[in-house]
Amino acid sequence: MPDGSGPVLAEVQKSPEPEPPEQDEIAGEEAAERPQDVEDPRPQPTPQTRTQPAKGWSPSRFWRVVTFNGTAALVGSAVGLSAYLSQFPPAAVTAAGGLLGAGIAFGGAFAAWKAAGSEMLSPFVPFGAWGRIGAVFVAAEVGRRLGQELLPYTSDAVARYVGLSQADTSLLVVGFTMCGASGWLVWRTRGGGLVKRWLARIPLATSLLVCALYSNGPVI
Repeated sequence: MPDGSGPVLAEVQKSPEPEPPEQDEIAGEEAAERPQDVEDPRPQPTPQTRTQPAKGWSPSRFWRVVTFNGTAALVGSAVGLSAYLSQFPPAAVTAAGGLLGAGIAFGGAFAAWKAAGSEMLSPFVPFGAWGRIGAVFVAAEVGRRLGQELLPYTSDAVARYVGLSQADTSLLVVGFTMCGASGWLVWRTRGGGLVKRWLARIPLATSLLVCALYSNGPVI
């Protein structure tokens, strides 16, 4: 080192640190590195606007019930069922006993059939199925006789507590018997198809029509 020369300061220039890339630049680079999506050569379906169909007139529940029962009553009148049932209201006093007996006989026969076939009573019924059928006939006969004997007492009780005459009571018995028997048939077929329920509705609709049109009073 020569004399008189001072120390030499070496200046070291520090290179500036690179700034971190922005998030947008990173996303752009990743997108550039990813291969482009291959376009599907199949034609894409064009969206179509489905037009709503115009709502037509639909009958309400009231008109469906009227049509269902009205057509059943018309068929009952056409086949002669209304002409047959129309014989009972004018002769209510003489027919009430027979109809009440028939109704009780039918109810007794049905109850005997169910009771004789139950697990509790079936072991006590002799002769198996024949004994069950015999019990049905015995119950039906007892119900028929009981119904004929019960009508005068029923008429007296109704006249005493309600004020209706024997003729009015007989007319009510006739109406309830006709409509009740046919109504039971409707109830039994309530779970069937439309045609089956409509066929079962014919006796009930015809009975209601006969009772509604009868206005002359019972004939003794």
